[in-house]
Amino acid sequence: PPTRPPAPPATPRGAPPGPPGGAPRDFLNLSDSVRAVALAATAPTLAADVINIGAGRATSARTMVHSLVEISGVPAEINEAPAAEPETQWQQMRIERARELLGWAPGADLTDGVRELWAHITDNASHT
Repeated sequence: PPTRPPAPPATPRGAPPGPPGGAPRDFLNLSDSVRAVALAATAPTLAADVINIGAGRATSARTMVHSLVEISGVPAEINEAPAAEPETQWQQMRIERARELLGWAPGADLTDGVRELWAHITDNASHT
């Protein structure tokens, strides 16, 4: 089963809420989401009411931003503003049911997803 990182310490009064870099979330490449929806829509029967679709790992927004900066090659200074208190401090999907019932597992690495995003942005920049 997924392991949860230690909870951040309580936020003292006046300090910016939320963990540095944002609360980790389970980011998923869009192509993996589309594939999961297609499998669910065409499944003959499903034995569960809820099937989580996710990467199965938690990643901070800071990590995602650093990845985009690295892949783009655009020099950038990253300034983090105080975050609002997140709804939850951590999110990671348990995707076992998706594997069992749909034969689905995420196929794209997040870095590949960021690389695809950057390619899309740069390919379409000349069309605006």
